[in-house]
Amino acid sequence: VGCFYKGLTNMSPGVKYYFSASASNSAGTSWPAGGSLNFTTPTIIPSNYVSTPYIWIANYNCPLGLVGTIICDNYTLKKLNTLNGSISGTYTVGRVSGDNSIDVGNVWVTNSTDGTTNNSVTKLDLSGRTLDTYQIQGLPTDVAVDISGNVWMANSTENTVTNITPSGSVLTTYTVTNPSGIAIDGSGNIWVTNKTDDGTVTKLDSNGNLIGTYPAGKNPTGIAISASGNVWVANSTENTVTKLSSSGSTIGTYTVGARPYGVAIDTLGNVWITNYNDNTV
Repeated sequence: VGCFYKGLTNMSPGVKYYFSASASNSAGTSWPAGGSLNFTTPTIIPSNYVSTPYIWIANYNCPLGLVGTIICDNYTLKKLNTLNGSISGTYTVGRVSGDNSIDVGNVWVTNSTDGTTNNSVTKLDLSGRTLDTYQIQGLPTDVAVDISGNVWMANSTENTVTNITPSGSVLTTYTVTNPSGIAIDGSGNIWVTNKTDDGTVTKLDSNGNLIGTYPAGKNPTGIAISASGNVWVANSTENTVTKLSSSGSTIGTYTVGARPYGVAIDTLGNVWITNYNDNTV
């Protein structure tokens, strides 16, 4: 009776693999495979998919008179419990904080138009403690984290998306028209909302090559992808969210609150939307 270990690489997510083994010794005696084993690799969890009971809400430019209410609190992140709707914490970030994303153990939030954290992205741990802030070229409006831990940002004034390492070093920059929101699916493809009246969503592969452009509602902003691969887009001037399939076809459009901006999906598959003009989720 014996055992052996072999590390496996270059495997794809969500695929079943079959294995068998044989053995021989230095005397030339061999033992053929007596059977086979199989297992399925886990599916990659898309960015903006909430794997904890919490969602993180970026608050900025609150309407007059609403600062300090349960959701609105200028230039902060609020940590909201998806099980009961309670606020678990409020944390200060850069001025006019944009959208945010979560990697394994950290929260990333975009900052813009601030004298000290101008056009940057801030990294916090899950307790809300600031770990670091990195300067970004252009006006970052949304952020997503890929399976390798690299961070992708939509830069609205530069018409680009930028990819940086977890330590803030720039890897690549790709051109995208009117980018606003960004998310990454389970295959590593990059989805970017194009904020125009004839709003669309652009899909790139991880090397920045265009896969397709698909219609959404007017002025789409936030975007999130479910574990099943469906894409949810907030249409900010239509007060709706659009659900797309992984191939970009429209599944449905649904009415939500006034001026929906951000989107997140919890572990139960529920979709959470921030309604900017209503000061609600």
